[in-house]
Amino acid sequence: MRAAATMAVASLLVLAGGCGGGDDGSAGTATAAKPRTVDLGGGPPIEIPAGPPPRRLVVEDLRKGTGEVARPGDELEVEYAGVFWNGSPFTNSWERSKPFRFVLGKRNIMITPAWHKGIAGMRVGGRRKLISPPAWQSEGEPPPEAGPDDTLVYVIDLISSR
Repeated sequence: MRAAATMAVASLLVLAGGCGGGDDGSAGTATAAKPRTVDLGGGPPIEIPAGPPPRRLVVEDLRKGTGEVARPGDELEVEYAGVFWNGSPFTNSWERSKPFRFVLGKRNIMITPAWHKGIAGMRVGGRRKLISPPAWQSEGEPPPEAGPDDTLVYVIDLISSR
């Protein structure tokens, strides 16, 4: 019984060893798609995940802040940069050397619902990445180059919350 089990395992190992691999000597190793990093010159680089764009809003803390928490009704000051899913940049407050101010949760043609939802709860001193699918851009004014199916990727630093 034990010999039969050992023989079965050995057979599987031989079969597995012979699987995959092409003429290129790759031995069947899969290459995972890698994220793309966009360096804008001013501000932090923006990493775009590999694969297709998400269908829902993605909020990712890149650096947790230690200051005040951003709450609806607070006036916020932020630095930000944004790129399309394909990596083309469309906005960058670091290049303008002027942070942007807005009231969190207050309707504003310059602010998309993704920002209101994605920045809420962030702490001053923090940095967040927001990946905003088309459905999350309805209230705000998308960049002039944006089409109805464009996914936008932002990196946002929260400078102050009052």
